[in-house]
Amino acid sequence: MHIQFFKFILTTLFVFGSIHIIIYYSLLKLVRIKIKLNLLKGVLIFLALSFIIFTAINHLFNNIFSRVLAASAGVWFVYSIYLASFFTLIWIVRFLLNLFNHQIAEKIYQKISITLMVGTLCFTLYGVYLAYQVKITTVPVQLNALPENWRGKKILQISDLHLGGSWGEGKIEKIKNIIVETKPDVVVITGDLFDGSSDKNIQFIEGLSTLTAQKIPYGIYFTSGNHEIYSGYEKSIDIVKQSGIIPLENKMVNLDGLLLIGVKFPDFSKNNFATEGIYQIDKDPLYKKTMPSVLLYHVPTEIAVAHKSIAEMQQSAYTNPDTNFTYAQSIGIDLQLSGHTHAGQFFPFRYITDRIFNGFSYGLQKVNNFQIYIHAGTGTWGPPVRHIYPSEAALIILNQAQ
Repeated sequence: MHIQFFKFILTTLFVFGSIHIIIYYSLLKLVRIKIKLNLLKGVLIFLALSFIIFTAINHLFNNIFSRVLAASAGVWFVYSIYLASFFTLIWIVRFLLNLFNHQIAEKIYQKISITLMVGTLCFTLYGVYLAYQVKITTVPVQLNALPENWRGKKILQISDLHLGGSWGEGKIEKIKNIIVETKPDVVVITGDLFDGSSDKNIQFIEGLSTLTAQKIPYGIYFTSGNHEIYSGYEKSIDIVKQSGIIPLENKMVNLDGLLLIGVKFPDFSKNNFATEGIYQIDKDPLYKKTMPSVLLYHVPTEIAVAHKSIAEMQQSAYTNPDTNFTYAQSIGIDLQLSGHTHAGQFFPFRYITDRIFNGFSYGLQKVNNFQIYIHAGTGTWGPPVRHIYPSEAALIILNQAQ
């Protein structure tokens, strides 16, 4: 786990460094900025490291000030990716034009570059606006053998809130208002509720308690994601319990004829993963294949029971997802609710996650009689920026299949 983290840091530094080298030379040669070279180098080196530095500081202190710093560094990170991409495009066009002896005045390149810088900044700030909003996405879902008392009932899915990252009480307040507006019959949180140190996340108990104080007939249920493992699993679950939210970790509950099943995210740091902690849904005494079922699992892949080792599960969660859903189909799961992908969050990751997860990166998907809804995320990881899909709260409306 430590080796993987070290590799991640090295890769991140290489990417950030490359992006800022492109920006440095583009500011000098294309924008023709008038500034002392050492000052420009110093500013860009600081900005290149700012996302890592301020994210680490936020994980340590986790207060409003540290969150603002981390969020600001995250916005720069996204802006720098877009900026470097556009500058690279200009350099390619310039190279091709020079190759065919078509010369363009340096002032034209300068005007184009400045225009793109301003336009990119506006586009990035619009992404910040989309991230701070929470859109209610209505998702009609038809299930077989749905009891009469569940027809037309609503499940509100919240996912990937990442409290303690860029988000705090403000997001919780938005969710509370959505609960009041939509009046769901049950609320489910499909992982990554927290981000950062679980010791600091205690501050969110009071805010989360305002959610459980609402009139929700069947209450609020929670299953863990990978960030609960990073934050400290036991303490994260304790915070959830103190807030009045019900952890549904490797267990199920019968909600008047609807089976709600929660599978915890596996802890890769435990070498006994292959033999312990595996939840076989169909072996649970409460499970009945003839009853309609909703499975909560953070990652939009086959659940952990289908994997024999930590390495296989890590690949399924991150690099080589198993999206055949063979086990879920074989035991008759009707609907799986997942998150994790953030629907790519911003360019170019929207296309990367779609490719990695074989098209299962956002929205309602169907595989034979099995259905899965992949949530775009109510918060964001890292940069508080979104493009294409805004932050969402998914309102799943159940009805009998025709």
